[in-house]
Amino acid sequence: MEIVEKIENLSDYISKVKNLHNYLGINDELYFRGQDQKYLKKISLNSTHLEILKECDEKIIESIVPSLFRKEKFVESEDKLYINFLMQAPDLFAHCNNNFERLALMQHHQLPTRLLDLTTNPLIALFFSCSNPNENGVVYPFSNRLNFEIFKNNLELLDKQNILDDFKDIGESNNIFLTRKVSIRKSAFSDEVELESTIVRMSPDDKQALLNEISRFFALRSEHLRNTTDRRKWNEVYYENRSRNSLNDIEYYRSTIIENLSMQHLYYMITNDIGVFKRELNPIELYLPKIVKPRVIDERIRNQKGLFLFVPFVGEVNYTDYHGAVFNNYDDKLWAVQNSINSLRLFNDDGDLISFVIPKEKKLKILNELREVGVDSTFIYPDNYSKVSEQISKLC
Repeated sequence: MEIVEKIENLSDYISKVKNLHNYLGINDELYFRGQDQKYLKKISLNSTHLEILKECDEKIIESIVPSLFRKEKFVESEDKLYINFLMQAPDLFAHCNNNFERLALMQHHQLPTRLLDLTTNPLIALFFSCSNPNENGVVYPFSNRLNFEIFKNNLELLDKQNILDDFKDIGESNNIFLTRKVSIRKSAFSDEVELESTIVRMSPDDKQALLNEISRFFALRSEHLRNTTDRRKWNEVYYENRSRNSLNDIEYYRSTIIENLSMQHLYYMITNDIGVFKRELNPIELYLPKIVKPRVIDERIRNQKGLFLFVPFVGEVNYTDYHGAVFNNYDDKLWAVQNSINSLRLFNDDGDLISFVIPKEKKLKILNELREVGVDSTFIYPDNYSKVSEQISKLC
């Protein structure tokens, strides 16, 4: 269920934003996304998801997805989009230190990426929600608290229900998963963020080979849990063995991660980019959505108080012993992407998602009120490489 509150003016909005803090825990942070209208998307999932599909409203989902996922051809050309922009505007990236910073700049200059723009400034989100005068706008509050009831939909796939407990503690308390070294909030300099940003650059064949082995890890983990009395969760197993330098002793981790040739190729790409890199991967990290705060490398990021929701690769492929590798279709990917995003939307004490609607007839008045406090298009867009992005997108 979703709680939708109507916004009448700027002061009404500020008052309602203040009330959102009632739903935050001690370690939670509040973020916002503004859209000029609510987008609905009809999807058709394959037969393996029919039980989960019953929870959707007539196969219609509310779409809050990054630009990469708005066209199938973009998803199929993710590596080309990245590399072509890099080659056509090299000076733009002169001060970037890693692949994530380049990806973040591309996103800010409107190249389709898997990053979803968020802001810590609710006024910035409100501005974006008012940009289309012909439709009602919407502001979505987010937090770094994982909603497990939504997130688990991405795990309830073919024969993997018994790995749910490996993720469940992430949804119950920030304190629990922070002490286990798994966090939703990430720095732009995090090894995990660099790893996933580099996957973006991989060719479709290399990416599929890599993600197939990650999915096979969870299939083997699931099989292991069926055949053992060891009820320890994966994070406990992983960090205990890592502290003893004995990750090789976990056979299903060794065969899918350590001995994975595609993973070795990924590590090589990362080393070429940033030099020193810890060659370790906790597969659970790869399935989690992340809130990433970028280094302030241009005026646009500074003014917009921007940060990003990094959409994971969880919906790309599914592997089981019974079916082998199943490469999900476009609608399956959209469904998994939307689940990942919704799992970080702010929810109240009853588990209801929260959003604000801005009536179209109120938008002009609100934009004028925002202008009076210094939030207008010249502040939001102090520079513009959008034409380069537009040209590259048309090449796909």
